[in-house]
Amino acid sequence: MLVPNIGAGELLLRVGAVYAAIFFLMRIVGKKHVGELAPFDLVVLLLLSECVQNALISDDKSLTGGIVAATILFSLNHLVGYVAWRSKKAERVLEGSAAAR
Repeated sequence: MLVPNIGAGELLLRVGAVYAAIFFLMRIVGKKHVGELAPFDLVVLLLLSECVQNALISDDKSLTGGIVAATILFSLNHLVGYVAWRSKKAERVLEGSAAAR
């Protein structure tokens, strides 16, 4: 229950790859805020979490693996936010710019 089946390095790579892929897909969709999501978009996000679960932690069903994966996700999200806060150029790339509609 507490001993992960995969190594920390593999877990870091898996979580990083899934985070980057989802981040890229969300940028393509163009919706940054929850208020911009239609109800169906929220359903898609909830289903997305189920779809990528195995990609994140493989066959690891340990508590430690789940906690490490969650910690990596929160850390990556915090790092992206920090980089966007420190650099206006990075902010435009990571968060996009407002488009007149």
